Amino acid sequence: MIVLTGFAGLCFLLLVLGIIEKSTVMIGLDERGVVLSPYEPAGYRYQILRPGRNWLRPGEKAVIYSISPEAYRTSNDEENLQTIQAIAKGGEEMWVDVSAIYAINPEKLLDLHICWQDRYRDGLVRPLIRGTTRSVLSGYTANEIKVKRTFLEYKIFEALGQEFAENDLILFEFKITGIQ
Repeated sequence: MIVLTGFAGLCFLLLVLGIIEKSTVMIGLDERGVVLSPYEPAGYRYQILRPGRNWLRPGEKAVIYSISPEAYRTSNDEENLQTIQAIAKGGEEMWVDVSAIYAINPEKLLDLHICWQDRYRDGLVRPLIRGTTRSVLSGYTANEIKVKRTFLEYKIFEALGQEFAENDLILFEFKITGIQ
């Protein structure tokens, strides 16, 4: 039996602690993780990481996603020229600001990761919100859009909610915050 004493024992203990630290990942309550693994045929584990300490094998890497609600807002200020340009029925040009609250569906995280990785905000959320808003508003005149604002918010919310669900996201809220 080998007994390690003094400096050699301390070095061995630090080595073991370093290996343990590198082979674990902590997932917060508002997070989930996908494990990229060279041991799996698809390149990733099929089970997502849940809150708490999770073990990784050597060579694996965890990609952590927040499942907390996120906001997407458009505005026409000096820093953020993202107002949505919509053409109302009759050809009138309108500028619309919107706000949407959404989150990743934790049960569909792996599907979202496979399709989008961390590009889902710019590649999926932004185009869906902008395109659906334009599409719904194009069926109404400028006056109808101003008068039926609450009804149109509901119509956009319904259409967008379905698109989000088909793309592994959950839509909680949609509001038209400004019309020009």
